[in-house]
Amino acid sequence: MAAAPTFSASGTPSFCAPAKIRILLVPAAPLEQAEFERWSSVVRAYEHIPLTDVPRSRPPPRAPVYEQSEVHLSFVTTHDSASTYLAPFQLHHVVHGVLGLATRTTALERVPPMLSEAYPHAFAHRVWAFDVRKARENGDMAMEHDDGVDDAFEPQSDVCRAREPGVHVVPAVRRDAQDVRWYVRQLLADMIGSLLDQLDHYVAHLDELETPRETLRGAAPPPPPAPSEMRLVPRKSTVATASKIFGLKKSSVETPAPSLRVVKVKADAAMMSGYLWDALELYDSILTHTGRERALAGGHDAVWFAGALEGWAVTRVILSRMGGEAVAQAPCLLYPLTPGKDKDTHDPTPEPLAWRDVAEAYALALAIYRQCLAPPHVQLEALRSMTNETSRDYTPPYVYASACLQYARFLLALFASGGWNADAHDQLMYGGDPPALDTGVPLTFSEQAHLAAVSGIYRHEIAAAASAALTPSLPLLVPTEQLRILAPLHRICTLLSYTRLAAHIGRVLGTVVCSMLTRTLRTRSIAPHVAWDSVRDMLRWHTHTTTMPRADAVPTGVFASANPALVLGIAACDAYGIDILASPLVHVPPTHILEIARQRVCAYAYTDMLTSALGDEGRRWLPRLSDSAAVAYRPRAPFGWHDLQVQLLQDLIVQCEALDEPLGQVFFAALLLRHTRPTAAILDGLRHALPRAQTYAPHVQLRYWGPPDLLRSMQWHAGRVHVSLCNPWPIPLPLYDVHAVGAGLDVSTPAVQAVVPPHCLHTLQLHVVPQAAGTWHLRGVRVRLWGAEAHTLHIHKSSAPIRCVAGLLGRPGAQLVQWIIQARVRDLSQALERPPASLACALGAPRAPCHIRLPTSVVLLLDGASEHVRVALHNPSDAPMDVPCSVDDGQPLPHREASEIELYEHEWLALHEPVATIHPTRVSVAPHATAYADVHVRGRTGCDWVRLHAGSEVATLPLCVEPSVMTSDLRVERISDASAQRLFAALQAPAPQPGPYVLVSFHARNVSTSSLRVCIDAGVRLERTLPSGESARMAWPMAPMTLTHADLLRPIPALCERQYVVPKTTLSDAAKAQFWVREALWQRVRATWTSAEAHGDVHLRALWPSDAHVPLLVAPRVHVDVHMDTAAAADSVVRPTIRVRGLEGAQCVRVRIEPRLGTDAPRMHAMAPEGAWDMTWSPLASPELEWTTSVCFLSEGPWLVSAYAHVIWPNATEPHLYASTAVQVDVT
Repeated sequence: MAAAPTFSASGTPSFCAPAKIRILLVPAAPLEQAEFERWSSVVRAYEHIPLTDVPRSRPPPRAPVYEQSEVHLSFVTTHDSASTYLAPFQLHHVVHGVLGLATRTTALERVPPMLSEAYPHAFAHRVWAFDVRKARENGDMAMEHDDGVDDAFEPQSDVCRAREPGVHVVPAVRRDAQDVRWYVRQLLADMIGSLLDQLDHYVAHLDELETPRETLRGAAPPPPPAPSEMRLVPRKSTVATASKIFGLKKSSVETPAPSLRVVKVKADAAMMSGYLWDALELYDSILTHTGRERALAGGHDAVWFAGALEGWAVTRVILSRMGGEAVAQAPCLLYPLTPGKDKDTHDPTPEPLAWRDVAEAYALALAIYRQCLAPPHVQLEALRSMTNETSRDYTPPYVYASACLQYARFLLALFASGGWNADAHDQLMYGGDPPALDTGVPLTFSEQAHLAAVSGIYRHEIAAAASAALTPSLPLLVPTEQLRILAPLHRICTLLSYTRLAAHIGRVLGTVVCSMLTRTLRTRSIAPHVAWDSVRDMLRWHTHTTTMPRADAVPTGVFASANPALVLGIAACDAYGIDILASPLVHVPPTHILEIARQRVCAYAYTDMLTSALGDEGRRWLPRLSDSAAVAYRPRAPFGWHDLQVQLLQDLIVQCEALDEPLGQVFFAALLLRHTRPTAAILDGLRHALPRAQTYAPHVQLRYWGPPDLLRSMQWHAGRVHVSLCNPWPIPLPLYDVHAVGAGLDVSTPAVQAVVPPHCLHTLQLHVVPQAAGTWHLRGVRVRLWGAEAHTLHIHKSSAPIRCVAGLLGRPGAQLVQWIIQARVRDLSQALERPPASLACALGAPRAPCHIRLPTSVVLLLDGASEHVRVALHNPSDAPMDVPCSVDDGQPLPHREASEIELYEHEWLALHEPVATIHPTRVSVAPHATAYADVHVRGRTGCDWVRLHAGSEVATLPLCVEPSVMTSDLRVERISDASAQRLFAALQAPAPQPGPYVLVSFHARNVSTSSLRVCIDAGVRLERTLPSGESARMAWPMAPMTLTHADLLRPIPALCERQYVVPKTTLSDAAKAQFWVREALWQRVRATWTSAEAHGDVHLRALWPSDAHVPLLVAPRVHVDVHMDTAAAADSVVRPTIRVRGLEGAQCVRVRIEPRLGTDAPRMHAMAPEGAWDMTWSPLASPELEWTTSVCFLSEGPWLVSAYAHVIWPNATEPHLYASTAVQVDVT
């Protein structure tokens, strides 16, 4: 007997599955999984039984086919009742027999009725109890196995006995298991004979029934009584029983002609029974040309016609496998739909070309199935309400998908076996993966071409047949049926080296698996405690273990060790060009499914290419390449599927989160960090998932996930390493334990922490304390990112630019081979351990560090106040010391999106109002003496510390800054000359030149805990005392400032040398005007506050003038005047005259007039009867303009009439606004 393929719980898929009797193996009593598997393997060893050994009530006729024929069996340990609706259309989808296995021989009489109740669709229910209690003198099989050969076995007729109907006790005493095998073979033959008799008994009476018009749904055959059990069951009518089994109804006609469906069911039963010639004759009577045309048109019984084609193809394959007289004398061997078959005499197709008839039959069946396949909306609505009176047939989606896979398996067997030969026949019968393709490495192009040449089948034909199963109806199937379609489809595409198609199917399959596992987790979380007190409970749950954990005892990550969704995700990552050779994590447990799957996928993808590049030792180098940091951080060319890669990794992260698998979340999130720019959302997810993952893998960490070019330059100066770090990402990059690394001397490198702002070039100073004088070679900087292991950054020599590649050369494996070739070294270890470039640094004799002594532990300040702190520097050495001193306030640099104005403000504060300064910046300290440096500290809200650097020593001075005066609501309004004169007199200040004047004011609030006196110095002095919590409006008059148009359009300057990139954005003219007006205003105005204990400055730079304030604060170069009478009558027309002066060089001018009554909108209750509200001049003939218009006031009251000039100057993008003084008109 040929060796069976690897066992699958749902049966090994094969092309000849429709001809196999399906038997379900279940534990008849509580068994450990290993024990159940042990006895199941004994039963599964018999995949077929000769027909002559099967005891039948009606023996087969004498013919060569029946002497050579076999009954084929398929043993399963799981069954999904969702497919029972396919009976009797496809009998092989249901369970035909149930066999319970046990090792105890008592209390089993109730098990067969329980099996019949639990599996009512089966024809036979048996229980076999293996008696392992007695040990014979020649060994005890129940205790151990032995490969030795014992004496010949002589069966005893009274040993294997049936204590109760359906229960048989099998002695299991011999070490070589000959007794068990002999009894199992006899009992299995008896069970199959009884099962087939029951099937024939009911099928024989189908002639008295009439089939319905539609695909039979819910036709669940009840368990027929065995001959030995007829006395236990009330006798029923044969016709009534058959109608219940097959979902048929009794015909009103006494002897109706057998319908196509009845004949098809009989043919299927004959094929399963081993009566192949009878099956051929029955199929041949169905497959007519008239039926073919009707089926292709989607007519009555079209789906059953296609099913008959499938049955004929399987029968033809089995006959070809048998060969000899069985196929030579077979009737109806010619393809039934051969053109002219009924009129002409045709010889059967030569046996070497018989596969063409099978292929033609299956192709026609697929065409009919496809023609009758209902669209999704029909399957959701009409198919569910289908009755016997429905007008037409529809193909169930699962049937069509299964047929596509069957056809693909047929072509795959021919392709892998090199044609129609014995290997192909065995492959079609037993199924599994073809050995020629399942070698662990993908086929080369030459191997694929050779197989296609000798078989006549091309791999794209196989892939096309398999891909046809991916219909829009597939997601409508239940998850178990989707798995039975997607899993073999993924395997076929993998064997054919269709990597991308396999990756796509793997993603869909992973989603289905993830949904099933998630549903299982939720079910377990709410399911009650499972009691194993009875056999009925064990059969209901159908598990092989004797205990099941309580719902509250199910650990998190219960599927971590056997999660197929993670394996499919790893395979999809490799197909999508995501490099998984170098794991993004370190210290992953080698027993975790992720690590096992990653190693297997890498071995499959890289071994062949490494062997071609490195010879026979390529396989040995794979583990070392996987662990090498040089491989992990090597430059990679983009694969080209960036959006698809990101979407895939995000989907896998979501799946791992749904399955409560934190280590998988961290793994795929780390891959996402490697292949895209990190975001705050990714890092937040890692911060939640990594601690949970470390509960199962305590030492797991991320590899370095920062920018590959973070380190830009290293310089050595005066005992310090000046490091330039560039962060190209949109998020801040915190660095921990940053210190210099090198070789040559024993040095101490104190570690520091830093945060590199987004899109900025940041400079750090790293101290190096030598232990002896000499030359130290600086090699890099060691940093540690959050959650990652420490990593050393090096300055690499400039290399050739990375060339973008596409297609097969863009795969990670191909890029790795190219990297190895470009290394140009005979020994690969030189490329993996190549030392980086170093910088020679001269170090002097070691000295004791300078000690910093702070006079206070914390400095208490109000916002805007200043204080001097005297810092003591002590020299404990015997030599004088020249100590460089500096301070750092830790204020962050502006972000990348900062405008030029924000950058200017940051530089102005650092230059004119720094938080801390130190004097002197270099202090000479005598041996064993103390010197002092003064630190000037300015209080600023948000600054909590000042760091002092004295040589290699660092001290932190904490600050406690409380708010003082808050300012807001800047207002600017025009006032009359008389009002301005009165205000200047009240403030005891001389008035400037004659008007116009403006009143500037802002809101000040004392938010401190003490009373403050606020003083404004703006040419006039204004003082107000503000108690704690009180506020006041500070207002003072002033004359407009003199600023030309060119002054308002100047670019924003840079006050210092910048280490960050200024965005290339263009500010509007209005924004520039506001900036320069603010600068000119606060240069003339200074605000201070004073308390009983301290004094300080009030920050006014946060107050910005608006667009409307700009023309009021700037003395107009252009003067706009309105001349009209100050009294007018309502409903009368007045003629104001507007004069505009100072327009030298202007390109365009638009003048408008706005009369306003009280608080109403401009020009409301007024009209321009003879003119317009505005007028435009372009170009200008004179620097002065005069325009007379007409205005009619429709309402009485005090009116204010103003005029505005919109002037466009050269090189300006927006018009500049100039306003006149409003003229009051009393309308009566």
